Amino acid sequence: MKQMKRSTYAKLYTSFIALGILCFHTGIFAFLWYKQYNPMLLIPYYRRGSYLIIFLFFCSLYLFNHIFGGLRVGYYKQLDCIVAQTLSLLPVYVVFYLLISLLAYRFVNPAYMLVSVIIGLVFNTVWTILSSTVYYRFNPPRQMLLIYGDSPIAEVYDKITSRKEKYEIVKRIYYKAGEEKLKKEISKYQAVILHDLSAELRNHLIKYCYEYSIRVYVTPKIYDILVRGASDMDLFDTPFLLMRNRGLSPLQAGIKRTMDVLISLFCILLASPIMLLVAFLIKCFDHGPVFYTQTRLTIGGKEFQIIKFRSMRVDAEKDTIRLMSQHDNRITPLGKVLRSTHLDELPQLFNILSGNMSLVGPRPERPEIARIYGREIPEFSYRLKVKAGLTGYAQVYGKYNSTPYDKLKLDLIYIQNCSILLDIKLLLLTGKTLFIPDHAEGVSSEFRTALRSEAAAAKETEEKK
Repeated sequence: MKQMKRSTYAKLYTSFIALGILCFHTGIFAFLWYKQYNPMLLIPYYRRGSYLIIFLFFCSLYLFNHIFGGLRVGYYKQLDCIVAQTLSLLPVYVVFYLLISLLAYRFVNPAYMLVSVIIGLVFNTVWTILSSTVYYRFNPPRQMLLIYGDSPIAEVYDKITSRKEKYEIVKRIYYKAGEEKLKKEISKYQAVILHDLSAELRNHLIKYCYEYSIRVYVTPKIYDILVRGASDMDLFDTPFLLMRNRGLSPLQAGIKRTMDVLISLFCILLASPIMLLVAFLIKCFDHGPVFYTQTRLTIGGKEFQIIKFRSMRVDAEKDTIRLMSQHDNRITPLGKVLRSTHLDELPQLFNILSGNMSLVGPRPERPEIARIYGREIPEFSYRLKVKAGLTGYAQVYGKYNSTPYDKLKLDLIYIQNCSILLDIKLLLLTGKTLFIPDHAEGVSSEFRTALRSEAAAAKETEEKK
């Protein structure tokens, strides 16, 4: 009961934080509107018109913050929230600058809005740091029990404990301890993590936790993700779940392709000066080829040649084929800059224009690497149900060095729930990932692919015995 009250207070507090962000920026905009922009209109707005403009600003700011996660202080890291708030504020001011210019029949002076944005960024930084510090002060890390199965737990454990301000795994217990002992242990903790358990045992433990209002975190299996995308059927008095497994409708597929063509054409025109400069610098650096082509897989296992700006030495894969690793000595100094800024990916816009790729979808994998993954994960080929993409669910919510199984699960979440609105959301969120360094981490230098080494997995054997 005490934990439930604390959770309720935490939600009220985070709502207050979010409301503070929205009201501060709306207040700044309202001041600008009344004192600067409304008087310069040919026919100034009066009460209702002004109220509507200010309300639209509030709603637009909320919408962008909702998409980017800028209001989730206490949930995301401080830097993530500040970046999200910044990316939310900028497009809103751009849109309303154009709107006001349209109403004024001329381009108005943007200086006032620029000052407002700077003030807003300072406020966001201070407000987020202070409010999140207070949040964690009164909401200590959740005490958790980890119950795990036969698969390695090092990565799951490391990921959860990387957020020490939110989660603390107090104890780990192997599932073979027995159901009764597991339930006894669960009752001592505020939350439990169920990792790689059999369906029968997991069902029993989830029902037990539900009965006693204990929070449960479950690492899903492929089956769970497929069921998650099912829709309800209400034709009978017995509940049914329907999984169509067919992807986008013909209309949605047509809209998606139209978006791909129009947006890729616009981006090619917009980025053409940058691409010409990058090509010139690559040529000047080592006189090698500007572009690097590589065979990749797209929908239905079709092979195509992906195009990138070359960021590695010409002979980078002379001896073996492997993924980029941390501190990879094959990457040129210029290539490090291109990779960190993702400029090396720009030529893939031509792959999208030609129809081999889409803006959003699972990242295309190399046939050699896909075969290696397929031997360990037979379901890895499920990613080929849709066209490969420049960005996707795994790129937004995962990392470069995420395990193939984790990437597969993220890609399947997209495939099972794909829609035009989801595509637009992922495109917007891709901009946020460019500012988060850990999204571009390479695999460990001892790995050829993103699969775990047998040695690392073997280290956990003793704990299970």
